[in-house]
Amino acid sequence: MLFNLSQRLQSLRMVGSLADFLKHPDSLENVFKMAASLKNSALSAQMFRHLLDNPSMAALVKEN
Repeated sequence: MLFNLSQRLQSLRMVGSLADFLKHPDSLENVFKMAASLKNSALSAQMFRHLLDNPSMAALVKEN
């Protein structure tokens, strides 16, 4: 049985940063931790695809 340790570690970071964010949602540091834990993850790719399905969001991306 193979374990993808990098994915598991990223998942643990995501859960930890989410817990910190839920405890203190007004902390900008927790927002950045949450964003960093999502970087290059399957969830971030799915969120990006979902946002681009919205024509107004796709237009914003094309502008920049």
